[in-house]
Amino acid sequence: MKTFSLIVPCSMGDRFEVHVRSLLADNTGLSRIILPLLEAWGGLRLLAAGLGKQLLRTGDTADLKGFNPAQLSELV
Repeated sequence: MKTFSLIVPCSMGDRFEVHVRSLLADNTGLSRIILPLLEAWGGLRLLAAGLGKQLLRTGDTADLKGFNPAQLSELV
């Protein structure tokens, strides 16, 4: 969005989405492109978080020493 002179403040998760939506409020053309990407990004975050929890539930955490599942949602 920086290409279009819309600077999203540094944020994570839901706050990022709120910032993006507020910047797109006055730009219908760009919002038709960016909002579907934002929805896909949110879906990937949820999927990654769910997969991380599923992995931790299986008990096979030998390779995850020091891993914090909250970090998983930050990566997406």
